[in-house]
Amino acid sequence: MKKHMYYYLSLIAFLSIGFTLPVFFQGQKELQLACIVFTAFLYVVWGVSHHIIHHSFSIKIMLEYIAIAVLVISVLFFAFHVAI
Repeated sequence: MKKHMYYYLSLIAFLSIGFTLPVFFQGQKELQLACIVFTAFLYVVWGVSHHIIHHSFSIKIMLEYIAIAVLVISVLFFAFHVAI
């Protein structure tokens, strides 16, 4: 775990910032969606690069990261746009 601490701290940092920004952009749906999509994109890039660095990358892993990102985008899109 200690070996991967910086990877996970960077993940926590950009996910925290990425999912906090839409709260600051209340009423600006396009910016909210852009923040969510960009954060999901960074999540996929982070996950894929992490597995490439540690020699455990496969297409299945990449598809899992993409699936989670799409799911989060969908849930947050509807949460922000239906609630407003």
